[in-house]
Amino acid sequence: FLAAPLAGKMVAKLDPRAGDTQGRIYRIFPRGVKLRPVKDLTTLDTPALVAALDTPNGTTRDLVHQLLLHRNDAAAREPLEKLAATSKLPAVRVQALSVLEGTEALTPAVLLQALGDADAQVRRHAVRLCETPMITKPELADACLKLVDDPDFTVRYQLALSLGAWDDSRAATALGALARTGMQDSWLS
Repeated sequence: FLAAPLAGKMVAKLDPRAGDTQGRIYRIFPRGVKLRPVKDLTTLDTPALVAALDTPNGTTRDLVHQLLLHRNDAAAREPLEKLAATSKLPAVRVQALSVLEGTEALTPAVLLQALGDADAQVRRHAVRLCETPMITKPELADACLKLVDDPDFTVRYQLALSLGAWDDSRAATALGALARTGMQDSWLS
């Protein structure tokens, strides 16, 4: 690892456009079309940064996610919880849950809400996020166990994986129920 002052000097000497004449693609767009401006996310305050997470653009969401983790600002918790519950985009709800988990601000109440989400991928992600807390939070364990009969295969599959690490007799019962109903599926069996 380089000492911070030395690393800073090296970064200052880098040319971010180096190689732009040698086949590197920086941005593709049709001729005659005005480019959409690229927002400098680092200049946004925390509430605006959380609001920027609510976009269908996965690259932007990933950048916002990284910035929120880096800042680890407690002011992001409440708007992230709201986003995890109310965003129209399931991918945004999943990413809001991930940021909350990454900043250690994910509460059982938010997880319970996500376990009942209308979208299967949000429920699946919530099950994965419950793996550790369900050991000490009985309400999370109970909510996860209710997903044994979830209509979506990916939720049941994640539940089987998550229950496999849980040392509780109810996990064995749930795994047995998953096995009985899912033996026709090669992945679950």
